[in-house]
Amino acid sequence: GSAIFPQMHSPFACFPANAASVNGLGSTLHPLAYGVGTDGTGGPGPVMTSTGQICQSARPITFTLSGADPTPGTLAILMYQLIPVCPPATVLGGNSLYVATGYPNFGPLPVVGGSCSVTFTMQGGSTFPTHVQWIVAKGSGGFQASNALSFILGPP
Repeated sequence: GSAIFPQMHSPFACFPANAASVNGLGSTLHPLAYGVGTDGTGGPGPVMTSTGQICQSARPITFTLSGADPTPGTLAILMYQLIPVCPPATVLGGNSLYVATGYPNFGPLPVVGGSCSVTFTMQGGSTFPTHVQWIVAKGSGGFQASNALSFILGPP
C-alpha cells in the first residue's frame, strides 16, 4: 500500500493534483487576506474585507474598506494587479504597499464615516492570482493603506 502522510485537516492521504486548481491551501472560494493596514501619521490602519465567491463566473464580489479616516473629503482607490510587492514597499509617508502600482485602478471613491465598498461582477477563468489593496487619501491630511487580498478567478 501507499504511505499515509500527516494531514492538517483531512483523513485522506496526500496525493498529486493533476488539475490546475483544487481545493486546499492553494485554492479557496474567497480571497485570502495578507499584510496589515497602515497609517502614515501613526494611527490605526484601515482593514479590507470581502464577501462573495470567486469560483463561479459572473457572481458579484464586494470589497469593503473599514476603519479609514472618517474626515469629510477622504478618498480611496482600489488598486488591483497580478503582481504583488514582496517584501512590501514603504510609500506615502510610511504606509505598506502590497500590490504593484499602475493601471487598472478603481476610484477615487468617497469614504463616508470611515467606510467604502465596491461590488464587481467578475468573469472567471484566470490561473493567475489577482491582488487588491485600498489606498486612502485622508481628508485630515496624509495617507493610509489597507491590508491586501489575493484570489484566483476560476473553479476550485
